[in-house]
Formats: sequence, structure tokens, C-alpha cells
Amino acid sequence: MFYESCLVSNPFYGEYQLTEEDCVSCEALEQVDRLGSVAYEHLLDSYLNRDAPLIVMDAMESWPVMNTDNFWFDNITQLYLQDEKLVDTVPCILTTNLRPGSSDLHAFLKRINSPKIDKWFVHWQNCDIHAVKALRKFYQRPYFLSNSVSPAHFNWVLMSSDYTTKIYKKVELDSGLIMLAQLRGSTSFKLTPHNPCNSSCPELLGDLQEGEMLVFTNFMWTFEYYPGRNLDNVAILTETVWEEGAI
Repeated sequence: MFYESCLVSNPFYGEYQLTEEDCVSCEALEQVDRLGSVAYEHLLDSYLNRDAPLIVMDAMESWPVMNTDNFWFDNITQLYLQDEKLVDTVPCILTTNLRPGSSDLHAFLKRINSPKIDKWFVHWQNCDIHAVKALRKFYQRPYFLSNSVSPAHFNWVLMSSDYTTKIYKKVELDSGLIMLAQLRGSTSFKLTPHNPCNSSCPELLGDLQEGEMLVFTNFMWTFEYYPGRNLDNVAILTETVWEEGAI
């Protein structure tokens, strides 16, 4: 059992496997569209139900965090360091160039608070319910989503400081509706079709600027990114349960 990739078989897994027939939805895509004032019906019919990603340019204009001049990673790190419910939280995934040696998020955040530490990146997934709820103070439900869509079940933090690279970092996501909100700085991303569609559909590359949101369902796409060439970059990614044709 040590060498098995999954201890318990999921009887529904086969429903989400791509087939050659699914690839017609992505074979003609050439770029990720950028839109504003998006209606939910248009988002659903023209993009999500067709496995086409898009960038919503005005998704975050009303969010208080976007109008806070001094917002930066201190706000997020202090959230975890000062909330007693979050002191012992352990992220399901933590990736960084600083080689923390463990998934001790508390120790890692204390480390990057030091002015002696520079040129770093990190992303981690919150799966502990207290951490998921706590991070929600930094984002809101986008205006273009129907109230029938469930809140995010997991969320991620992507941060960097003066870290320059063109090597993509892969983020292992659960199946569902994925939304990446750029709070500060920018992010370069790559969306790659899953097998077997990777042989007939192109990779989609793009840059997400401050205040923009990348929206896609990862039934079709894997997501990779690297931080923008800004001094500071902060983004929050959410994973939401999604069914084809959701209304």
C-alpha cells in the first residue's frame, strides 16, 4: 500500500477523465480573453461550459483590500501569527525557495517577516477550515458569480518579494472552479491541457495584472505560474466545487 497513489478508490473518478471528444472545446483557443462587466450567463455559456478560461478585469474594484494603500504580506502574515486558532495550522501544501524543512507555516511566516530575508516566493494551500475562513477577509464573492455557487472549499496564498524567475511553479489543484485574484503586483501563468488534449490543444500563456482575476475550470487545464517582476506580489487562489452547467 506504501506504493499506491491512492488508498481508497474513488468510484466517481472516471467521470472526470478527459476523452478525445472533449478536446474539440479547446483546440481552437488562441488566447485568454480579457473582459469587464461580465454577466453570469455570458460567463457560463461562453467560457465555463466550454472549458475556456478568461480574465475579468474589473472583478475586484469594490473589494476593500484593493483600496488599502499599505496592504502587503504583513497583513496576511499577521493574520496567521496573531490568531490563536491559526497558530498551529498546517497547510496541505507549502512550496518555497527558502527550504523551510517542514510545513510549519507559523515558523515560515516569522522567518519572512525578518528584513534580513529577501528574494523569496511561497505558495500554500489552506485546507484547515479555520484558515480557509480567516483568509476570506481578504476577498469577496466576485460580482459575476451566481449566489447558487458555493463558497470556496480551499484557498491558496501566492506571495513573493523581489524574486525574479521565468521557471513556472506547478500548483496541484482539486477539480473545480478556479479563480486567481491578483491583489498586488502581477503573475505570469501557463494553462496546459490535460492528456489527451495536450496533443491537439495549445498551451495558453498570459499575465495577470493587479486588480484582475483569472477564471477557469481545471477539468481541462493544469495551472502553473511564476511571480511578476515587481518588488512585491500577492495573489489569492480559490477552489470551488463546480458541476458542468451549474446555474
